Amino acid sequence: MAARYLIDTSAAARWPTDDLHWSPVLVDGFVNGAWRLARDGKAATLTVRPLVRLSGQDETAVAEEGQRLLGFLAADAEAAEVRVAAPT
Repeated sequence: MAARYLIDTSAAARWPTDDLHWSPVLVDGFVNGAWRLARDGKAATLTVRPLVRLSGQDETAVAEEGQRLLGFLAADAEAAEVRVAAPT
């Protein structure tokens, strides 16, 4: 089964281009941001970069899902943080 998601062309133009690996953040089936995990010793930070302005409800949901993802990806981290940046 194939999955498909959509990205607005104006949002696509704001995709991070810093040579780091970023994965898509989906909100209602649309790519509305990018996330990446950074590890520094026993600390882990999941950074979310919205590509569009998120509603307060969507930003809260993205942060909560990021916290669950961080718990899965970095269960051994002694310090863990989710950062939701301002839209780019």
